[in-house]
Parts: sequence; structure tokens; C-alpha cells
Amino acid sequence: MSTDILDHLPDAVLTLDAHWRIQALNSAATGLVHPHGQALAPGVDCASLFGAPPSELPLLATCSLQRKDGTVYLAEVNHRHWTEAGSPRTTLVMRDLTERHQVERRKDDFIATVSHELRTPLTSIVGAIGLLASGAAGELPSIALPLVDIAHRNGARLSRLIDDLLDLSKLEAGAMACVRQFCESCFQLFIGRSKSLCRLSPVSICPARFR
Repeated sequence: MSTDILDHLPDAVLTLDAHWRIQALNSAATGLVHPHGQALAPGVDCASLFGAPPSELPLLATCSLQRKDGTVYLAEVNHRHWTEAGSPRTTLVMRDLTERHQVERRKDDFIATVSHELRTPLTSIVGAIGLLASGAAGELPSIALPLVDIAHRNGARLSRLIDDLLDLSKLEAGAMACVRQFCESCFQLFIGRSKSLCRLSPVSICPARFR
């Protein structure tokens, strides 16, 4: 039963002994080969498969794997250590990261499109509507003022949303420096929203701990 389940997994699964020799493998793993072309099979020493010395294999998080057709892909490696009849065993689950990287690349492309194709013209649009609302192009009819105000407020809201999206992208990439700073207005907002919880369970909040 368990063998049938493993054979239907898209991830390559290897079970190794203490010397990193293959004890068992699923169907996906049989499609992999050593860098020198040897197919994976029970009894094969797979330490060289990962391009790292045996001492570093337990710490391995990713590795490059090669299929029989010659294609090479980056895989995420998950370890599971256990024992069988007193003998140590390690099960490796190796997941192809190609699709994940494609999704991340599409996300990055979307962020770039938002940055260049939406942010720049939106800034001009919001600025132009702001000038209209201030009367820089002449006095507007009273019936048009509320419409211009709605357009300006929603344009500014969309601009902030795009800025937040770009900031999140920078945070994920580690390209934004964060400075810890106490915010009085945020603290007061937190206090106000926590009053109902404080009634149920008495707590004390020390502002100094947030500074």
C-alpha cells in the first residue's frame, strides 16, 4: 500500500542507510541519474548525487538533479530520520522547484508591470485631477466638484495600494531597510481596540515596552 502511494507521488523519494546507500526509491526517483550517468537503484551510493560531502548531506536544503533525458533542475530536499530494526534510515523527499520559480518569476514580472505601466501614468492622472479640484484650470461647475473629489480620492487610494504592493515586494527581496520606531497614534489605536478584551481578562499595558 505505502509503496503504491509513494510511486504516485510526483516528488522523488529515496530511503538511505547510514552510509547513504539507497535502500528504496519510488518511481519518480528511478528517472534520476548520477552526474556521470548511472541510474539510481537500490544499493547505489548516492552521496555524489547531491554534489556535497557526506558530512554536509544532513544539512542539505536544495540540490541540482539530473533526469535520464539530460535535463537538470533545482530540487528542494526534505529529510526524515528514523530507525528500522535498530539501523538508522534517512528518507529524502526531493521536490522540483521549477514550477515554483516560474510562479515567482511571473509574480516579479507582474510587480514590474505595476511599477512601470500603472504607477507612472496614475501619478500623472492623480496630479491632474488634483489641479482640477484646486481650480488651477479654472472654476469648475458646482455639480462637477463632488465627482472630481471622488476621482481624486480613489486615484490616491489606488496609488497607495500600488506603493504598498511594491513595498511588500522589496521586503520579500530584502531590499528595504526597516527602522523600529514608536508610533503614538498606532499605540492609541491598539489601546482603543483592545478595551473590550481587557474587560474580559484584566491585563496591563506598559507603553515603555513598545518604544
